[in-house]
Amino acid sequence: MRQLNSAAWLCATLLAVLMLLSCSTTEIQRAGKPGVGLDPKQGVYIVVPQDPADPDYAGSGKYLANTLAELIAKHGVGIGIGTENATPDENLAAAQKQGARYLIVPVITDWQHHYTDIGPIGKANSAGFTMTVITVTDGSTVRRDDLAKSGTHMSFMGGGDPKDQMKSAMEAYVDSLYPDN
Repeated sequence: MRQLNSAAWLCATLLAVLMLLSCSTTEIQRAGKPGVGLDPKQGVYIVVPQDPADPDYAGSGKYLANTLAELIAKHGVGIGIGTENATPDENLAAAQKQGARYLIVPVITDWQHHYTDIGPIGKANSAGFTMTVITVTDGSTVRRDDLAKSGTHMSFMGGGDPKDQMKSAMEAYVDSLYPDN
């Protein structure tokens, strides 16, 4: 009987550890110019980044731009969003026409979504991007940030869609853009 209780305890402990691992996430944010905030009275124009090459991730760029706009708008900032596949010159001209002070140029650097619940073990869903904030009037870089977020996907609960991970990382990023607002 004592052996059965030990086996049951070991199984319960192992299950608890696996459940904790399934919910774990890692978030990395490296600020290019830490502490540089944006003026919330000045408008922002957001470029729609290219989608990842995998056709399963079509629309990710537009989703990122819209999510970023939604989060920035919560700070009372005027927002403009570019169109898909616009050139840098078209984006800059649209930002100038809008009267935006800042042009935010996101680039998706990683977008991984593993669809199975138990495999591949150790492979994490992840989202990564580079955010560059440029002053529209002179083209100078205000700040450049590399962000990444990942979570394991080896449980019954899943590790989070890259869209969810991206939104979570963006919330912290936007708060760093407008720290006093």
